[in-house]
Amino acid sequence: MSALDELLTTSKAADLMGVSRSHVCDLLDRGELAYRHVGTHRRIRAQDALEYIERQRSVRRDALDEISDLGHEGGLYLSLIHI
Repeated sequence: MSALDELLTTSKAADLMGVSRSHVCDLLDRGELAYRHVGTHRRIRAQDALEYIERQRSVRRDALDEISDLGHEGGLYLSLIHI
């Protein structure tokens, strides 16, 4: 089994993702993060947690690009080259 296939507890997944355990549980409840049951406990594959992190980074990057574009269009861009 590779490290990416390792099953993480919700606490370990939260540590890896840099969020709270309760946030991870909310993601699981909403179906935004895949998991499987091991007995009565939920476990998250390390690869699924890492893929979620990358999707979130992409969403944030796209949002920042859009904000930047709106700022340029609205004339709110201040060039540091002239300082």
